[in-house]
Amino acid sequence: MSRALALVCIPALLLGAPGPAAADVIHVDQAAICGLGDGSVATPYCTIQQGIDAAVAGDQVLVAPGTYVETLDYLGKAITVASTAGYAQTTIDGNGGGPVVLFGSFEGQDSVLDGFTVTNGFTGISCSGTEPTIRNCAIVRNFSQFVAASAIACNGFGPHSSFPELHPVIENCLIARNLAVGQFGGPALRIGNLSSPIITNTTITENISNLPSDPVFPNAGGIQNQGSFPVITNCILWNNQPQDLVNDPSALPIGLPDVSFSDVGGGWIGPGNLDTDPLFVDPDADDFHLSQFSPCVDTGTNTPAGGLLTTDLEGDDRVVDGDGDSLPVVDMGADEVATAECFLVIGPAPGIAPFLPGLHLFAAQLAPVTASWAVTLTEIPEIPLAPAGLLPTGIAFQGPGGGGVAEATVLCAQVLMWNPAAFPANPAQWSNGVALTYEGANTWTASNYGLANGMQLSVDVVATRKGPVARFSFRIAGL
Repeated sequence: MSRALALVCIPALLLGAPGPAAADVIHVDQAAICGLGDGSVATPYCTIQQGIDAAVAGDQVLVAPGTYVETLDYLGKAITVASTAGYAQTTIDGNGGGPVVLFGSFEGQDSVLDGFTVTNGFTGISCSGTEPTIRNCAIVRNFSQFVAASAIACNGFGPHSSFPELHPVIENCLIARNLAVGQFGGPALRIGNLSSPIITNTTITENISNLPSDPVFPNAGGIQNQGSFPVITNCILWNNQPQDLVNDPSALPIGLPDVSFSDVGGGWIGPGNLDTDPLFVDPDADDFHLSQFSPCVDTGTNTPAGGLLTTDLEGDDRVVDGDGDSLPVVDMGADEVATAECFLVIGPAPGIAPFLPGLHLFAAQLAPVTASWAVTLTEIPEIPLAPAGLLPTGIAFQGPGGGGVAEATVLCAQVLMWNPAAFPANPAQWSNGVALTYEGANTWTASNYGLANGMQLSVDVVATRKGPVARFSFRIAGL
């Protein structure tokens, strides 16, 4: 029995009453029957706030997957509230109220929120006069009016207070699709009055404030800094309206963000900073994973202020060698591009002989495998294509991961991608194939069939000095 479970049980036995007063771990599950829980594994609380109310300093409140329609107040407690399955499966829905999560009673960095989607609130998270830790969270689709922040509002005590400068921690977070409306719409993240957060590996994108920005009253859809000194490292601030990051020179003291190894729309002075499209996989569909060719891959720093977490927002390993140069460097933003191996499998299409005009090189069924090569997601495999009657004899891998030619004889080919986690091979774990059609005169066309089983393989025919080449790209959804 774990120490946590033992401590949950002992008070009930000794005191004859429910309640985890001496517990290290308190459990919450929205599927539990409200009013009957005591915070144990067997009878969890049904709301997160009940878990917070029962907790004492040093406790963990562990939250099962589900959507929790409530707003939270940490009540000044040095506790960790964490989901057991991550932000994608655990949502705190403010139901139009807010803030969704309130740190308003002098909480410090040992008051931790970890692994939630925070949404549908009048301001997602408020940390005025406090310095909590916000980790592995998606703060999305919240709203505000007037000068309030839509996603996170961080305010200190100001330069004339006897209280010290504050340093909230925001790391491995996605802040997106938040909206500020009204005559004085604010930013997604407002930093003011010597609240100087340490923001690391966070993606801030597609947030909107409808208040225009000007030199006297600068405004941003992303971060607005007023009289503070935030440290921003390994972050992406992109496509926020009207600006991504502004510093208000009228606020006292005259603060200035310290930005490094970050991709900031409009640019920002600092070592390692970029001002270029981060090449998210599909931002229109809210897929803010980095594509395999993103300039933010392997361009962060492994030694940011406050240190580096060992996993990204989704629990994938940091730091990995995302660009194939054998030097693992952390990516910018909340997502770390993975280098999970897959296999390109080349096999003869049954009953079809050499390339002929109009031949469609795609077989619905798995063909006998003649060769397979393990490649990473950062490589670009190519197959030289031969005219009718000739055989392509090489499969060349060209790209950041290195070269080399694997010799093979391929009469007619189907090409699929296989996730090695599915070993032994199972058709349900293969990608869709791609089609190559020989049109005559050494001319080829390519057809693609989209995502299947979480994997997507694509092919383009590229003209080279040596003739046409089938160039493949591929990804696994969620990487």
